[in-house]
Amino acid sequence: MNNPKIPTKEECLAILNKNKTPSNVIEHCKTVCKVAEEIAGRIIAKGIKVNKELVVAAALLHDIERHKEDHVTVGAKLIKSM
Repeated sequence: MNNPKIPTKEECLAILNKNKTPSNVIEHCKTVCKVAEEIAGRIIAKGIKVNKELVVAAALLHDIERHKEDHVTVGAKLIKSM
């Protein structure tokens, strides 16, 4: 299996915009990301290894295809294709 590059926060936001993700969904994803970063930081502070870059990317991109039925599967396929 390939080790894909994890997109940065800026790249994730660009992906959402390029995909014409509605602004309210993008704001939701930013909020989820903020909470996820806080939780990841707390876990890391306890000495537990966490891939914070992956947490951020997953939080930002989790609803990229929210407007479609079965958006989790459709969104995962879209991100994998990139």
